[in-house]
Amino acid sequence: MKNPHRFKYYEQLAHDDTCYWKWRDTNGNFRVFLKLKADSNSNEYQVEFASKGRQLDVFVRNLSLPDGGLEQVPHIYRKGSTPERVNLCLYYNWGSQDEFKYGDALKTSIIAWTKEWLHYYELFLITGTWYGNGVEH
Repeated sequence: MKNPHRFKYYEQLAHDDTCYWKWRDTNGNFRVFLKLKADSNSNEYQVEFASKGRQLDVFVRNLSLPDGGLEQVPHIYRKGSTPERVNLCLYYNWGSQDEFKYGDALKTSIIAWTKEWLHYYELFLITGTWYGNGVEH
């Protein structure tokens, strides 16, 4: 595997207790699916982690959408999202601001941020207000 961080990420995700499907190619690109909950009282979500090159994307599959559909969902990347596979916006890396550095531990960054996003999304479905942090885009 050419990129040691991708190998480390694949190993972290593929050996998680909630992993139910995984795939990796000879270049180190991967897709791993976990079943995650925001907390013990939350719904269970199918979350896909996909790595290609130095890009690490997170998708929630079959997310319950609000009235108005995908266009109403905050803090997602519209490009790359479909109603069946929503691409989450979890961190902001631009200019001198790098919230995620390739090589950071996933449990304390991407996985934790995914659970946080799911928590705020459940509140959003109830209240119509996004209470999470983030950069407007």
